[in-house]
Amino acid sequence: MRLALTGSLVIGIYLSVTSCQPTGAQATRQSVSEDAPKQPAEAVKAQLSKEQILAITDAVALERGWFPQVRRTYDEGNAFWKRHFSYLHPPELEGHDYQVVTYAHAEALLDGDLMVMVDRNTGAVLLTIPRR
Repeated sequence: MRLALTGSLVIGIYLSVTSCQPTGAQATRQSVSEDAPKQPAEAVKAQLSKEQILAITDAVALERGWFPQVRRTYDEGNAFWKRHFSYLHPPELEGHDYQVVTYAHAEALLDGDLMVMVDRNTGAVLLTIPRR
């Protein structure tokens, strides 16, 4: 059985495919990766810098009203998380290479700390935990 495509159907398919193109930061990230030399996917795992991760977590903390009087801790190697919270095993973190950043008020307050977990490769906020 053979299908005949009409001109309007072909144009419709073309428009739907081209309208799915990424925009903004997504397009920039894609164009940079397209210009890079082709390597196996396992070999290329560009991690976000500490500054990029802190910018993402600062935005989350600001959104939740955690500024300006706040202490911010970049948990290098997630040492604090692993030492005190490794028993939790949140499913949101499974299969991700993540970084934990903790926010605490300069003075001890009743609402405790805020912990933000960010995927080191994509910048996606995986989990936020208000700690009391």
